[in-house]
Amino acid sequence: MKNPVNVAKKSYGEILKINDIINRLNNISQQLQTQNNLISDQSNQINQLKHDLGALQEQNRYLKDLIISNVDIQKVPKATGNMRLAQLANLELLKVIKKICEKHHLEYFLTFGSLLGAIRHHGYVPWDDDIDIIMMREDYNKLLSILDKEFANTDLFYVHSEIIRIYYGKTPVQIDIFPADFYHRPVKDEADRLKLGKKLIDIHNHNIQFDWEKLKTQERTIVNLSYPEIEELRRKKVGPDISKAEAAKIHPAIHNGIEKSTTKPRRSVLDYDWIFPLKKALFEGVEFPIPNQPDPVLRDFYQDYMTWPPEIKSKHHDIQSRLNNGDALILKQIVDGKINLLKKTA
Repeated sequence: MKNPVNVAKKSYGEILKINDIINRLNNISQQLQTQNNLISDQSNQINQLKHDLGALQEQNRYLKDLIISNVDIQKVPKATGNMRLAQLANLELLKVIKKICEKHHLEYFLTFGSLLGAIRHHGYVPWDDDIDIIMMREDYNKLLSILDKEFANTDLFYVHSEIIRIYYGKTPVQIDIFPADFYHRPVKDEADRLKLGKKLIDIHNHNIQFDWEKLKTQERTIVNLSYPEIEELRRKKVGPDISKAEAAKIHPAIHNGIEKSTTKPRRSVLDYDWIFPLKKALFEGVEFPIPNQPDPVLRDFYQDYMTWPPEIKSKHHDIQSRLNNGDALILKQIVDGKINLLKKTA
């Protein structure tokens, strides 16, 4: 017969274990209830935020419709504050590039938002702060061969990646220079244009690799091909080099350099006669080269470019967050002429 005392001790031990399990389950249950309460509160907060967001979106739609109905986009006031400082400082850098190109007899022309600004606002698009220009390959390569000498012992420098990016120190002062090439013939029609555009995109996507993280540290982003290899790829896949002199005779199509990525075939191919001969237009009170026929160029880029776009997208709206300590003062000194961008530092 089992000893009653031992049985009792064992039973008591089992009871303690059971009670411990019950207590742990109660604690877990309380924790779950607390979590459920938190989730419920958060859910209510989310629903309230969704409601508030919906109200703000409706208000935004109303204000947008009000602006579009009553404000001519060409009469939108110029930017103010640090955005305007950045714009005008970039204008000074564009003057430097103009001076260098004129000195070496190189052709360039405003493109993308800068061209749109020149035509629609006679200066910057109010919510844009950078400068975009295009150079045909012949002049683009010549520019690359002289920049080191022109920028020597200054605070100007450049990064040659899928485009040329020119910077002034660590400030937001920057110009983007895009390469373009002459095709070996004109495009026949819209279908021919789209075919070439898609071909360029396909060549780029299957042959050129990028590391966009390097752009943050102002490094070369193309990681798998050298520039001679890129040019050889273009000759092999697209067509032979066409000089400016040859192009003036046959008026071939003009296309983006294959190193420049895009998802829009139409924007990749332009007619020769849209671009050349270049003419001049005022941009912030200074004459710069633009395409001979800016209207079809801008319609290819932006469709009905003289009206409000469906959505204002600006990667430059965060200018304040991109300014380091002292940047605003440097920009103002550049704008006021107290800093000469080409001044030798040594």
